[in-house]
Amino acid sequence: MPLFKLFNHVLAGEEWAQTRLKAFSGETARLEFGQHFSLVFGIDQSGFIVRCMPEKLHSIAIIRFPDDTLIRLLNNRHTLFSAVKIAGSAEFAETLAFVFRNLRWDIEHDLSLFVGDIIARRACRSLVRFSRLNILVVGKLANTIADFLNNEEEKAGTANHDDINKYCREVDALRDDVACLQIRIERLGCR
Repeated sequence: MPLFKLFNHVLAGEEWAQTRLKAFSGETARLEFGQHFSLVFGIDQSGFIVRCMPEKLHSIAIIRFPDDTLIRLLNNRHTLFSAVKIAGSAEFAETLAFVFRNLRWDIEHDLSLFVGDIIARRACRSLVRFSRLNILVVGKLANTIADFLNNEEEKAGTANHDDINKYCREVDALRDDVACLQIRIERLGCR
């Protein structure tokens, strides 16, 4: 799987990460992104990630990312990691989370092997500036959309569960009052 190859390439340049992961050789993990996508992998003797079949899981750590992972990743990475839920082997999951948080890809070095140091440096600096601008724009757009949806919900009168319960209680009280009024009218009509 290309994702594993890329991740292992980055791991190969970070000995500290491999050392941490070697301690969990043979362990398996599942990353869950919402309810519809999960990624299952194991750790080999060298501290690299290998593909695992879901039916062969014996010892597992489960790391659940929130449904809004992509928005959090673009907007504020720190809130993403604080919203992650961990189950199973907590020590293994904590180690994985630490590695994911602190692993850095030296893309400039990899690119310089193909195009040279100067071009790689300039390309990476331009890419960083461009990505920061895009992340800023996407973050502001996401916040604007969220504000719009919240305001439209209030304007449209969309009711939440508590509002509906309150409305039902008020309707019940009104129905009881009308029934009492109807009985009084009938009594007055009989006199």
